[in-house]
Amino acid sequence: MSRRPNKGMLTVRLIVGLLCAKVLLLVWIGLGHWRQPWRSWVGSPAVAEAQEADRPTESDQTRRLARDEFLISVQERRFQQIREREKAAEVAAGKAKEEQDRLEQVKGDLGGLLEQIKELQAKVDKALKEKEEENQAKIKRLAKVYEETPAEKAGPMLSRLSPKMAAEILVLMNPRKAGKIWGQVDPAKGELISKELIKLKE
Repeated sequence: MSRRPNKGMLTVRLIVGLLCAKVLLLVWIGLGHWRQPWRSWVGSPAVAEAQEADRPTESDQTRRLARDEFLISVQERRFQQIREREKAAEVAAGKAKEEQDRLEQVKGDLGGLLEQIKELQAKVDKALKEKEEENQAKIKRLAKVYEETPAEKAGPMLSRLSPKMAAEILVLMNPRKAGKIWGQVDPAKGELISKELIKLKE
């Protein structure tokens, strides 16, 4: 004897199948509606305009390129100015070094000239001293000669000498003999000799 399917069980199965079909239909419809707005939002004109605005245009690229070229040219000019200043500083330093070397050379030459002048001055002083000593020796000899000459002859002879020479001779003579000769000196010449004697005693 075959068993007939239970009507209640069939009814449950039918209901479950319908529910599953409905759920699947709802899911399919829901997915379709979710995707469609997203696609319409992405493809909307506002979004397209925003994307187009964000995309760099040819004029923007040209402006950026011009700005970059300007900045590069400014940097190159600055570097060129720096190089020119460095070159000018090197030239100035070279000239200053040359001038310093020249001054050192002049200083050395002047030092050599000063040494030569000192040597010449020493020689001149020595020659003058020797000449003075020689003159003093001659005057001493003349004073000795006048001392040995009679006063009446020595007086006129002394008057013919220069006042300075006569005064120097009288200073070196024996005072007693010089006094005798002085009495025979021409009065006018004696006044000049007296002035020279005062100078010698100062």
